[in-house]
Amino acid sequence: MLYKNPYKDIPTTIRKGSYVFCDLSHYSNFVHEHNLKLILNYLTTYYNWIIPLAYKYHGRVIDVLGDGLGSLFWGQNHAQHAIKFGLQIFHDLPKQNIPFDLKIGISSGKIVSKNIINNNINVFTLVGDGIIEACRSENLSHSIKSNFLITSHTYKRLGIKDKSLFTYKGKFHLKGFEEKTDIYILKIN
Repeated sequence: MLYKNPYKDIPTTIRKGSYVFCDLSHYSNFVHEHNLKLILNYLTTYYNWIIPLAYKYHGRVIDVLGDGLGSLFWGQNHAQHAIKFGLQIFHDLPKQNIPFDLKIGISSGKIVSKNIINNNINVFTLVGDGIIEACRSENLSHSIKSNFLITSHTYKRLGIKDKSLFTYKGKFHLKGFEEKTDIYILKIN
């Protein structure tokens, strides 16, 4: 037995929330061209800045894999908190000592969370269309040349009176979904 978990299984939770997926642009190319120590220094700077920022806006960092970061926002104003987090990222990014641009995708909807525990592993996982849509919209941002995309599911949750911050980009086919998804660009400058 590799690991004995002293905690009891946490029950499955289903709630509405927003998921923010952030990715560093051109990270793979950078990794191929620079030494590991430099890469780890930049990632440490990045995570030491962005993880506390998620908590400041009532989010929880759930996934970290290389340069990808996923944050979950629950509660009554989850979409607003997710958007504020994203806007703050772009406001603070120039002050950070990292040679990357960021791409962000946000979506909202029902999210299932589960702590999976057995003798060898203890993993917290999330499942739901909002999770997948956020990741797919971030990926779409590369082809439509925008750094900050949200789906209609988040846009509708915002109840925004001033819609001048958003530009409707159109309906896009996101991998894994039969129907096209309405995508909005959030203006960051």
